[in-house]
Amino acid sequence: MQSVVVNESGQITIPSIIMEKLGIEKGCELYLFESNGKLIIQNDNRDPLDVIQEELRGEAERVGWTSEEDVVKYIKELRNEMDYSKCESCSTRIF
Repeated sequence: MQSVVVNESGQITIPSIIMEKLGIEKGCELYLFESNGKLIIQNDNRDPLDVIQEELRGEAERVGWTSEEDVVKYIKELRNEMDYSKCESCSTRIF
């Protein structure tokens, strides 16, 4: 693990060992996203959804979901629990 300091402009310097390991070169476009409280910085040669899928691998089994139907049921339950009255842009529910 490497430590970096954020400067007054909000910038960090990526350590060279990490740049080499990830194939990051000057001018590379990077993806930044948050996942489970972690900042993920990824070289643009990998799809960010692949990284998220890797992070979530095994979670369905951990909570006892064994089929796609289990996931759909959970999503429907969440939607039913949402309070749409507090959302100005949610005047109509389409699900």
